[in-house]
Amino acid sequence: EPAVVVFNNGLKVLPWEAEYQGDDYWFNCVSTDSRPASCEMVPTSYIPAAVDTLTTSALEAYEGAHSYVMNRVLPMDVLYAADGYYASEAAGGEETAKWLLRNYEDLWTTWVSDEAADAIRAAL
Repeated sequence: EPAVVVFNNGLKVLPWEAEYQGDDYWFNCVSTDSRPASCEMVPTSYIPAAVDTLTTSALEAYEGAHSYVMNRVLPMDVLYAADGYYASEAAGGEETAKWLLRNYEDLWTTWVSDEAADAIRAAL
């Protein structure tokens, strides 16, 4: 279930109370550009999205960079909050990244050295 997150515009992500109606219903009735007349609309939850980290062979050439990227995890509640900020503030990627760094310092500071954390804070 998604965490309850309050965005600046007052919107909330709420836990789902409906059962998932299955892939056939989701892909053929819900997530289509035009719902077929044969689809009766019923409450349904969704399948949480799989989030994959993709890199390139060029990144692997930088010592430690590939490992660094592949070993960082953003919890879904943090991703929901960042997405909410991005949408509610009409923010760009850079602005949203800075917002995340300001608001989730306890998370990202575990990924970097103290010196790097100080430099990141100073840059914000």
